[in-house]
Amino acid sequence: MKEKLKKLTNIFKNRYFYYIIAFLLMLLLSIFDLKEKLNDQGITSNKYLIGIAIIGIVIFIIFLIIIKFIKHKKLSHHIVFAIIALTFGSMYLVGSPLFTGSDEHNHYYRIYEITTGNFITPVQENDIVGDQLPESLVTTFTNNEQETVNRNTMIKYSDEIDMMKVDLEEENVMQYGTEYATEYSNTALYCPIQYLPQVIGFMIAKILNLGPFWMGEFGRLFNLISYVAICTFFLKKLPRLKTFAMLVLLSPVLLSNATTLSADAFLNAIVFGFLTMIVYNRYKNTPLKTHEKIIYFVLSILLAACKIVYLPFVFLLFLLSSNNFKSKKEKLIFTLSCIVISCVIGLLWMQVTNRYFDAYYVNTAVQKEHILGNILDYFVVVFRTYMSQFNNLLLNVFAGTNMYHSQLPVYSFISIAYIIIVIISFFIKEKDKKYENTQLSVKNQVFTGILLLGVLALLSTAIYIQCTSNFIAVDNPQIVGLQGRYYLAFVLCVILIGNKSKLKLKLQDNNYLLEGSLLLHIFVLLQMIVCFAI
Repeated sequence: MKEKLKKLTNIFKNRYFYYIIAFLLMLLLSIFDLKEKLNDQGITSNKYLIGIAIIGIVIFIIFLIIIKFIKHKKLSHHIVFAIIALTFGSMYLVGSPLFTGSDEHNHYYRIYEITTGNFITPVQENDIVGDQLPESLVTTFTNNEQETVNRNTMIKYSDEIDMMKVDLEEENVMQYGTEYATEYSNTALYCPIQYLPQVIGFMIAKILNLGPFWMGEFGRLFNLISYVAICTFFLKKLPRLKTFAMLVLLSPVLLSNATTLSADAFLNAIVFGFLTMIVYNRYKNTPLKTHEKIIYFVLSILLAACKIVYLPFVFLLFLLSSNNFKSKKEKLIFTLSCIVISCVIGLLWMQVTNRYFDAYYVNTAVQKEHILGNILDYFVVVFRTYMSQFNNLLLNVFAGTNMYHSQLPVYSFISIAYIIIVIISFFIKEKDKKYENTQLSVKNQVFTGILLLGVLALLSTAIYIQCTSNFIAVDNPQIVGLQGRYYLAFVLCVILIGNKSKLKLKLQDNNYLLEGSLLLHIFVLLQMIVCFAI
């Protein structure tokens, strides 16, 4: 009896027992959700239910293999990140049909345009923003039906079969902006450089003479590969808060974005790289090497080119220690050089994109004038916005209902659980005592806080003058168009601060946090199947 009781106790002590229970509950809930969806559409076949059960079990087995392998090999954080990001990222890539990402069809058109050598989208005489592109591109997206605004929220797995059959006919072109193919004015604002990974994928698919569907899939694949490569490179350099950074970079929002044609993942990888370099050089506390200066210059240019509102991040170079330079004069010259070149690049691209605001976002100028004439009123608008939308924005930072053009019904507990996991990871105990030397002084903390508030103000204002004014109303009482994923860059800034709290967790506790986060990913993937199956 004691022997049986002991075995039973050991079962309850085994964390894999709880992983199995959690998975079965997730799978059961997903099956119920799919069953309800099938009933609503009058489908009596059980093949979908059997399919999601088999796929779910396969995903869970992969999960078990990964955590066993990681525990056995005792791998470094950056290697663990690469393995998980590529494995689960591949699942997101396969699990989400092409064009289901936010505005993914417009990213698709813009990327193809760049592959033809047209880096700047033309504005037609009738103020239509679009280029002459192969008709087969929009045929792939619309499935031979007239394009509608919500077409990318109607695509299912079965639609991809028809997409695969379309051939790329580059000689049969059409003007985008007609009744058949709407303009892509929003992605025309994107600098070509931030689509570099996707462009490489498109070019390889074209060389292999593949169709429009496979061009999109190759673009997605190379977006994922570049995201993993950039983050792995800089995660290796990060001297502290590795678990925290890894979990943020592996969050469902970032990983899913990296497997669409969106440029958001690339941008956040660049932000992470820039912040990591600052922490890394402060930790080393030695003069910058030539290749490190080049990295800073490249990252500064990319920040300004990819999203002008993130340009103030370049000013964080002032956080570098005086020991990172041979003299104060060298530090000033280097920092100002990075700031000047990034400002020039950012302003030049803004000059290019002004034509799109004049043609399509016609209320932008009116909104700007209204803000400048009523500054205090605009402060009230910003305050009201964040007071009323805070909960929704918070729940959509790492997961949430905004994923895949707001059509993936991710349960709120997933968002809450992931937030808790990320917060706990901040308190993982650091090994190296030298981390204490990298803590920001009060002066630098204030400087960083003010700068981040500035970036937040620029981000909020950009959405207000571009989206809210043109799609809702000028002088709207709230900013409409903000999404939780826009604030991931601010979350990553936590690595600048470090952990000075007396509350510390054992280093091995990061295994539980990582495994818990992967279980949440499994649930998101199961919900993805429910969403796109029928």
